[in-house]
Formats: sequence, C-alpha cells, structure tokens
Amino acid sequence: MKVTRLVTLALSGTGSLIAVAQVADVSEVDLFGVYSPPVYQSMPPVIEPDEYPFTREAAEYFDSYDPVVQDARSADDCAAEKVPGILWDNGHMEFQRGEGDTIIMRFERLGTTRTIRMDSADPPAGHPNSDLGYSTGRWENGVLVIETTRTAGGVLRNLRGHPVSESARLTERYWRKPGQMNLTMQLVVEDPVNYTAPVTLGREWVWAPEEALQPWNCVSLGPKDTEPDVDELARMLEAL
Repeated sequence: MKVTRLVTLALSGTGSLIAVAQVADVSEVDLFGVYSPPVYQSMPPVIEPDEYPFTREAAEYFDSYDPVVQDARSADDCAAEKVPGILWDNGHMEFQRGEGDTIIMRFERLGTTRTIRMDSADPPAGHPNSDLGYSTGRWENGVLVIETTRTAGGVLRNLRGHPVSESARLTERYWRKPGQMNLTMQLVVEDPVNYTAPVTLGREWVWAPEEALQPWNCVSLGPKDTEPDVDELARMLEAL
C-alpha cells in the first residue's frame, strides 16, 4: 500500500520553505531525462537567503572577492567546473541511469558528469578531494537526496564570492511538484568554516524531453598572466 506524507520541500520566492505537496511514499520516482533552464534574461533565477550567515573570515573573503582574479572561468572557457557552482549553470542538464547502482548527472557545460552512488553512505577512507566531490544518493518519499563531501572548495555560485570550504557537506534534493514534470532543486550547505548556520538555496529546471545535450566546444586563451597564442586561437575558431 502506498502512503502519502506531507513533505516540506517547496521553495517560496523569498527562499523560505513552505509545506505544499503530498508526495507518494515510494522508493524511487522517474526523474530521468533532459531538463532546460527556465526562461530568463541572463542567468536562471536562484532562490537564496536575503543575508548569508557569514563567519568573520567568510565575510572578509566575500568583501574582497574579485572574480577576474580568483575565478579561472572569467578568463578560461575551458576551466573545470566544480560542485556546487555547476548547479547554477544555464545550460541543459540530464539525469541518466548509470552502471550498477548509480545515477549519472550530466551538464552541457564542458560535458561535466557526476556519478551519484546509490549504494554508499560515505566516501572510502583517504578518498581525495576533487572538483565534483564524492556524491552519494538515496530516495526519501519520492525525493532524490544527494549528499556531497570531499569537494575542492571554492564558491557557492560561480563568479560570486560566497565561499565554501573543502570540509563542507552539500545536500541536494530534487523533486517534481504534483502533476508537473518540471524539476525543483533545494541545496543545503553545512559549512561551519564559513557560515554560522546552514545555508539554503534553490532553483528549477524545465522538463525538455525533445532536447539533447550538445557538445561543448570551449576556447582557452591560456593563463591570465601570459600573452594569448593568437595562431592557436585562430585554429580553434576554424575548428568550431
């Protein structure tokens, strides 16, 4: 017998949580497929706190942050993406079934691919930190919950100075509202190094089964402190 429970997950326009949805108590929901960002002018709408509960060190970092200097993506289109920054990208995103008990999350930008391990609770001892971290998943009342640790740190959103440390725990929740195919995501960031309380952000994707992720042809001009190779740039442009 299926049981329905009230799940407090929907995101309001101010970033607070409100209880609105009855979700079937099942182990898994078919979220697989391609999603696009909603219609927007520059970047997809993001729900975030009016004020971030910075620690003193994080507040100083935020006030001095300069993306031109501190974010490789500002000068290098081929710079690797990180979690959680990639979660706010304005390209297509896709959930796929992976090999074994895994879920694959693919982003159009740079062909970034995450593996979500559904049969593991924690990273193996000594597992290194990396740009995408170590992600485990589970189903809770029809909601896909992903927990990520062992990231490389950086910032919560690309080109913005809200810091995130390598020791942060990131919890993503993905679900569809009743009767809809669009996807809602909530991210909770637990990072005592930078925030005195958990930080909650969110966004939505639009169901787009007719779309497909396209190859990402990036262009790199080299390190910021060197002169670009104009001949190499011309060759790359010809290849596009």
